[in-house]
Amino acid sequence: GGAEGRCSLYALDARDGGVRWEYPVPGESCFIHSVADPTVADYDDDGVREALAATTEDELAAFDASGRKEFAHPLADYGYTEPVVADLAPAPGRELVAVDTTGTVHVVSPDGATASSNAGADGGDPAAGRTLWTRSLDAYVWARPVVADHDADGAPELLVGDRSGNVTLFGGDGRVEWRARDVGTVSWGT
Repeated sequence: GGAEGRCSLYALDARDGGVRWEYPVPGESCFIHSVADPTVADYDDDGVREALAATTEDELAAFDASGRKEFAHPLADYGYTEPVVADLAPAPGRELVAVDTTGTVHVVSPDGATASSNAGADGGDPAAGRTLWTRSLDAYVWARPVVADHDADGAPELLVGDRSGNVTLFGGDGRVEWRARDVGTVSWGT
């Protein structure tokens, strides 16, 4: 933000570094962590990659190639970690996983949200998706959540480490498979 209090998510042109689009975070939500590390992925299976980020507006948002917000899902607090797009839940298709700074895990289905069915030229509201499950860890989370088949059982799990020194492995349905305690502060996940 600096002296002018301006926070934005920018898309730059790879050819010359020019600004292709900018999403300004409103002043009341502008502070150093206003936009978490973004993810670029085709979250809605429309054949086009979008930019996804959790913001200090307490939401997970997706932006199309023109910078239009086409998806916004509420979070319990501001996002700090990079969102993950993966096939985690037993539901068909891929889900969006975001963990806010207070440790609330959000697993969201985009429900077929596409640029053509969301906020279009008519200026309608962006799609919101559907919450599949949430879990509160009651601890700050700074490490990126990781979806993989961590225990080699043939199904993906979600691994989340927190600043209080706990690591939790969730099944795709949100069930805690195990929790390691007092492993030390977890700042990164891979």
